[in-house]
Amino acid sequence: MNEVPIDARVSPNLHPAAMVMEHDALNIDGSPGAAAWHDAQQAVSLGYTTLSAINDAEAALAKVYAESGARRTQHPNGRSEYLGPIRMDGGTGRLRVFTSHEEEFVEAVNNAAARAAKVIDARRASILRTITALETRVKEALLPRVGPGLAAEIRAHVKSLKAGERLSFLQAAAQAGDVDTIGSVITAPPYLSGVDEKTVTLVREVAARAVAPRDWDQARAAERTLVQVEAVGSALLKRVADVSRRKDSVRAHAGEKVAALRRVGAST
Repeated sequence: MNEVPIDARVSPNLHPAAMVMEHDALNIDGSPGAAAWHDAQQAVSLGYTTLSAINDAEAALAKVYAESGARRTQHPNGRSEYLGPIRMDGGTGRLRVFTSHEEEFVEAVNNAAARAAKVIDARRASILRTITALETRVKEALLPRVGPGLAAEIRAHVKSLKAGERLSFLQAAAQAGDVDTIGSVITAPPYLSGVDEKTVTLVREVAARAVAPRDWDQARAAERTLVQVEAVGSALLKRVADVSRRKDSVRAHAGEKVAALRRVGAST
């Protein structure tokens, strides 16, 4: 399994190790799930590593300018203002570094995030294809082998049963892997068998676990890894947005000072 150093500043839910429970179900040689596992590992590892690298760069930048010191000014109204390399971020109320290096930092963040996002999007699309392929295999495994006429008779028999007997009959058939019975029911409108969508979903899952257990389990596991991939992608986008807001704040601050400079001596 790919080992990525843990960064306490990044949510543990975004670490690739959080997907360990899906390893045994997916990482089986020659199975469709193996591709989904490697896709998810690559996407989540890169996203997590990128988030960690952004944190490292931001911390290093803050440290460099923190060591240069800052000058604190106390205003009559009690408000404090930090001048020099460090000043108060009006949006968050925290001490932040605002220097010429901010532009370089933001550009590096955007470039790194863009590279990671490209890979994450590609791996996400690949996992979706794998899920579709697995679902197709499950669907094909549950197709009835009987002709249309006999399938209709099976549905009629199911419909003739009492409500309680009907569900018990279908559950028993599903557990036994009776694809002729279950397939006849789930491939037609539910009302023809006297059942609802909820019942169809239930017996389909039970039958799939009996007839195509690996494909079913891999499809569900792949869906869970997909959630992880999307989560790390969303976290990366949020981090970039946070950094971009810092850039906008720097520009606004610089714009105010430039405007003030233009007014100096203008009235003389």
